[in-house]
Amino acid sequence: MNIYTKTGDKGSTALVAGGRVRKDHALVAAYGTLDELNACVGVLLESIRREHELAGCLEKVQRLLFVIGTEVSALAKPKQVFQKLTCNDVKTLEQQIDTFSAELPALRNFILPAGNQAAAFAHLCRTVCRRAERRLCRLVDDYEVRGELLAYLNRLSDWFFTVARLLVQRAGDKEKLV
Repeated sequence: MNIYTKTGDKGSTALVAGGRVRKDHALVAAYGTLDELNACVGVLLESIRREHELAGCLEKVQRLLFVIGTEVSALAKPKQVFQKLTCNDVKTLEQQIDTFSAELPALRNFILPAGNQAAAFAHLCRTVCRRAERRLCRLVDDYEVRGELLAYLNRLSDWFFTVARLLVQRAGDKEKLV
């Protein structure tokens, strides 16, 4: 099987639920940004392999981002049956944020997206996550975007912020204050 199909050479792509759209369609922009976020999470994951607890969390995030991307690509035909993100996935992020935050000093200033390499990667994930959330918000008027998807991405960006701080703290580095 070839990796190239040549079917997109004229600027269109197939949706998982069927049909073709232009590559700059809002659905493609949304799931493309989710794919970009997933790649950023992969970079973060590879930079923290020694942090076993976080590695498992990041791998779960990657799988869920794939689930969300599949669901988004099927919004044109929402009756398709796919694995779906649940409110429990949002609650899991909240619990992890609370657990990680317990290790951190109170935040009294804005911080720069730095501290060490892994933290900088986590901040990159946070900003791409926010863009993915904005792309998904653009779909709300035209498609039935489930609230769990928006809530998950909103919470995930907070999670990446907390993870960035945690990575700085655990490495014994200092946060860079604004």
